Amino acid sequence: MAVLGQEEIKKRIGELFEEGTFDPEMIGLASYDLRLGEIAIINGERIKMEDGDVIELPKNKKSLISTKEIFNFPGNICGRVGITLSSSKNGLIPLFGPQIDPGYNKPFWGLVFNMSDNKIKLTAGKKIFKIEFNEVKGNEKNERLNCKSDPLDDIDSWRTNDNFYKKLEDRSKKNSEEIVKKEDDLKELAAKIASVTDGYRTVTLFGIFLIATTILGISAASILTILFSQQMPNINRDHSTVVILGFLAVLIYVFSEFFKSLREIKK
Repeated sequence: MAVLGQEEIKKRIGELFEEGTFDPEMIGLASYDLRLGEIAIINGERIKMEDGDVIELPKNKKSLISTKEIFNFPGNICGRVGITLSSSKNGLIPLFGPQIDPGYNKPFWGLVFNMSDNKIKLTAGKKIFKIEFNEVKGNEKNERLNCKSDPLDDIDSWRTNDNFYKKLEDRSKKNSEEIVKKEDDLKELAAKIASVTDGYRTVTLFGIFLIATTILGISAASILTILFSQQMPNINRDHSTVVILGFLAVLIYVFSEFFKSLREIKK
């Protein structure tokens, strides 16, 4: 199914729209920008507009808006409609199917929902939707669609069900609160894990300290035994004193490094 390009749209624009309802300036490289038309249905109320008039779509509600363009598709053309990026950025989302069937001969009616926390302003005659045209293969009879339904025939059916959207809003709020609670639980768990990890570090350092002091103590005792044994009678007592002081210095250094590590862990 081929998409009509810019030049092909220009050639066939009279076949695609009712005369006087299209604007050649709206033709893109492979699409056409649809403009907001003269009628909108907001909260079940029909609103009549002229180019330049501004309407406000209420927040968290659906609205039905029409296009300025009136289609007159032949049987071998269908259209695919989407909303413009600028409208989406403002929080307007489409609730309609993308395809317009071959032979469609009315304005396009787009059901949209304002999901933002503010009213969305739209100006009649300005771009709102975008359509691409596709050739339909296999429709040999070039049959046209007989369009009988019209949203204006039953305006009340387009009223917003406030209870539904209120429930949706409450549910979203509840989900948000549950997410925040889960985040707090995760933070608490992470703090407990960090505490246990610090405890293991302290025990490990203390074990290392005990091993080091034990080795130093045994070494010191062995050397002192040798120094004062009868096997080494010629060793001067001053020399033995120096050895003892040296071992004491080593022990003091080990203690100071151990307590320094403990202070860093507590921080």
